[in-house]
Amino acid sequence: MHAFEKALGTIATAAGAAGGIALVGLMLTTVVDVTLRSTLNLAFLGVTEITELGLVVVAICGIAYCGWTGGHIALELGESFVPPAIWKASQIVMLLLSAVAAAAVMFYSAHEAVAVYGRSARTNLLQIAEYPFYTIVALGFLIYTAILLVRACSGNVAGEPDRPRE
Repeated sequence: MHAFEKALGTIATAAGAAGGIALVGLMLTTVVDVTLRSTLNLAFLGVTEITELGLVVVAICGIAYCGWTGGHIALELGESFVPPAIWKASQIVMLLLSAVAAAAVMFYSAHEAVAVYGRSARTNLLQIAEYPFYTIVALGFLIYTAILLVRACSGNVAGEPDRPRE
């Protein structure tokens, strides 16, 4: 399990880096669009489509990375009212239910990627193929599902996962 966790951490970190690069790309796209509109009164063709598809990459990579680092926001209102063992058990159940939901999103996205590829669906203006973005969603949720299952199986329910030390 140690090698799997290390590989999963590397993949999640790479996903976080990819999301960060996509975010910088979106920022540059926005700066170019605003500059062209305000100085030359020119519209950057397809900026809306680029932004929509770029946000898919940012959000999905962010979900995988936050799952690994424990960066999601959680409200733990009942923790002080129940014994620690019951709280930990309820958190493990929550992780398992979350893994089921993430796996459902992953399977649906993979199914849609195949369907969209089959009908050659593209965006309206720039004609960008849509299937790679459904594939990114499927892969991101596959990573997130694996992270949730590792956390549930290891019993690590609070905060940052126990990453392998180098």
